[in-house]
Amino acid sequence: MITLGNLLCGCLAITFLIQNQDGQMAIVWMGLGLIFDFLDGFVARLLKAQSALGKQLDSLADLVSFGVFPSFLIFQLFPEDSTLKYLSFVIALASAWRLATFNLDTTQTQEFKGLPTPANAMFIIGILLFQMIFPETQPWIQNTWILVLIILTSSFLLVSNIPFLSLKFQKFTWKGNEWRYLLLGCSLLLIITFHWASITLIFFVYLILSLLRVVIIGNKI
Repeated sequence: MITLGNLLCGCLAITFLIQNQDGQMAIVWMGLGLIFDFLDGFVARLLKAQSALGKQLDSLADLVSFGVFPSFLIFQLFPEDSTLKYLSFVIALASAWRLATFNLDTTQTQEFKGLPTPANAMFIIGILLFQMIFPETQPWIQNTWILVLIILTSSFLLVSNIPFLSLKFQKFTWKGNEWRYLLLGCSLLLIITFHWASITLIFFVYLILSLLRVVIIGNKI
């Protein structure tokens, strides 16, 4: 039920974005979807109720909420007359590939191969929020070639084999969770400092820490 809540939030976010052109409400529903996505795994581990059905449902919900919705969001940011706006749906295709690969790969228990779809969705939502908070950035954020670059970069990261940090805590001790606590600490500091504008910055911190971890301790996957 929690996982289906994520799917419902994704559907409502897309509806508000398309029908009402209401980016703020779409982001609210997307935020609720992210909460449900965190809770379903947490509750499943807490109750020891992991199942093959839950894993499949989780990926199907993530595809809509964190694959299809970000594609529509980028689509809406393109200039009306741009034919390149249809490239936005490459994000949905890359997300589907990423999630299907994850379902078949039994090694991604502690870390991820490729950018997780929720993280990618947060990055794209952060772009819209940044534009809302700083309207003067709209001309370059909605530049066709900037948007194409965002699409290609996020799609590449989704299907890549780059190791990314997972926030799945098996225990809450410092040892073994150093990088996770560092990410959470940096994120909290950014939220306190930049409020809603921090979402995009948190994504880049996540990206940098994941890459730095590979350089320092190597790929454990």
